[in-house]
Amino acid sequence: MKAFKLLFLTCLSSLAIASQPVKIKDQYYQYQLEENTSMVLYLAPDLKTRLIFPFALDNQALKPDVKHSITPQDVFSVSSVQGNDGQNTIELWNAQTPSTVASLMDGYGFYPETIGIYTLSVGGYNLSIRLKTTNDLSKHLENIVFDLAEDDRRHLIDLEINRYKDDIDKQYQQKLADLDESAKGYGAEYVAQVLAAKPKISRIKLDMFSAEKDFSLYIDSVEKYDEDYFALRFEIGNLTGDNLVVDNIEHIGVFSSKEMPFEGADNCKVRMERKEVLRCVFVTDDSQLMKVKHVKTIVSTSVGRFEFEW
Repeated sequence: MKAFKLLFLTCLSSLAIASQPVKIKDQYYQYQLEENTSMVLYLAPDLKTRLIFPFALDNQALKPDVKHSITPQDVFSVSSVQGNDGQNTIELWNAQTPSTVASLMDGYGFYPETIGIYTLSVGGYNLSIRLKTTNDLSKHLENIVFDLAEDDRRHLIDLEINRYKDDIDKQYQQKLADLDESAKGYGAEYVAQVLAAKPKISRIKLDMFSAEKDFSLYIDSVEKYDEDYFALRFEIGNLTGDNLVVDNIEHIGVFSSKEMPFEGADNCKVRMERKEVLRCVFVTDDSQLMKVKHVKTIVSTSVGRFEFEW
């Protein structure tokens, strides 16, 4: 039993020591910041105590944001934490004036103790400090340095890394959006220039049907816009009796010794109702479209492949 009592008292003694600020150098005392932290702080008149945190109080990675309060406000004061970018300190002080202190003392020079409370919450850490007035300067601590346990420190670093990654991603997405807007602007300007150019038009007027007479192709014309773009205007007709989807349309130049597909884009990769006819435009920057004598047009759909030569 005596051994148990001795062990119990030893544990209590260790806890008491751990709960007190530890002096790390002259005028600086260290205290571990936990999820729920409480402590007692004596404040002498005309002197401040600075609380130093292991993170910026306005750190965007810390949610919820910082909130704090102090009472009674006619005795205790606290510095602001708003508008101080990167600030990791708060100052507390006894706001009683020398005349107020003198009026409170009795005939024996006794300064009565006033008790208050300061609370702060930020990023899941809750700090509660019981404040006491004192004229004993040996009880007043100038600087309290809060430290974190290793796991909490790693967690804080991870939060900061993730916030940095999020910021980089947001900046990247914004740059992409700005680039898209710029591209649209330049694209519209270029389209205006192309449309203003008078095209050279070669009329073809050729009407064709697939072998089963279930799909049609009408070649209207080939147009040249300066030396930059070449357009093929054509129509496709769905005569299958079913609805279908146009997956792809290829235009292949047939030359004497080889076949060469034209690279470009069209506006006819769409769904077609039965008996529907679509007007299409294929645009390329390949000038051979104006010179080739024979072309294969292959229309790939959800119901089959239709091939035409013209």
